[in-house]
Amino acid sequence: MPIEEIIERFDFPGINRNNARFDEKKLAHFNTEHLRLLPLETFTWMARPDLDKAGVVPEDTDEDYLQAVLGLCQEKVRSFPELPAYIDYFFNDDFEYAEKAHKKVFRKGDPPARMRELLAALESIEDFSEAALEQTLQGLAEANGLYTAEYIHPARLAVSGTDAGPGLYALLRVLGKERTIKRLKHFVEKLG
Repeated sequence: MPIEEIIERFDFPGINRNNARFDEKKLAHFNTEHLRLLPLETFTWMARPDLDKAGVVPEDTDEDYLQAVLGLCQEKVRSFPELPAYIDYFFNDDFEYAEKAHKKVFRKGDPPARMRELLAALESIEDFSEAALEQTLQGLAEANGLYTAEYIHPARLAVSGTDAGPGLYALLRVLGKERTIKRLKHFVEKLG
């Protein structure tokens, strides 16, 4: 806004008599909204320094894969410094399962059994699109008289080590069939 317009709009009666305060929550909200509106190429360029500093993304990473990962995460992250921890599992197959997420997933049902069923289903499909993955999980749940959540939550834990992040079908699509199956097998071997 030009300074002349600011001067013209300035009004003493509109000034609040209370002390001004710095609102970190509001600032974080504005920052999140700004990040969401950035073009993906700009978001990727701006994220690079934090990703490079953290050493999360290997130098030989395919640029299309990196953009696909960041495209999934752009909606969720609040700042660039938190991005490396948020995307680490996309580039590292050797991650721990978050204790809180593990307890939550294993509280009921038989997650290793669900993951064995999901493994068999995923190994047999060719189309690894989000729509095909969703249809596969829904069909599997229906065939076994279960809720899709009984597959979704353990699958998220198995492939990411956490219970939060981008939508599962998009996450699996970006990870790809080979990496997804490898991680599900590791989960079953380790916890099943």
